[in-house]
Amino acid sequence: MDICECIGNNRAYSPEDATCRCKSGFDYLDEDEQSKGNVSDLTDCFPLVFENCKFNGDQGARQPDGTCVALDDCAEACSGEPGRRSEVLGVCSCDNSISVDDICNQNCRKNAPTVTYVSSYQILVADKNGKTQQISLNDVAQAYGKLEQCRTPS
Repeated sequence: MDICECIGNNRAYSPEDATCRCKSGFDYLDEDEQSKGNVSDLTDCFPLVFENCKFNGDQGARQPDGTCVALDDCAEACSGEPGRRSEVLGVCSCDNSISVDDICNQNCRKNAPTVTYVSSYQILVADKNGKTQQISLNDVAQAYGKLEQCRTPS
């Protein structure tokens, strides 16, 4: 029977393949303190620690995977347009981005339905009048993977 809690610290359970891999920002080290990557195991995962990021002598930023890149290296993320990479998150803000208010202003958002996660496979949609509908993601077309209710040890 699959379980949804991992024994090692800083590991996350993946129901897709029933593994306990290191959480983002953590790594599995062997007895010689060599990185073994994102291997499923019972031992603890340790924080990844990087040197300050410099790119061609200038201040750089890290992509979410830890790669050091220039702050203005956003052409791929911005469909060829310019942008600026966050030094904190490592993601790009594109110069040609449309603001959320241009898509749906505050009044629109105030009247929009809310979505709450009930579990890893169910959501609850509520409209502004309080009418709710619980939806099983297993019943939604084109859901990726096998979604099952999480089982925990008794």
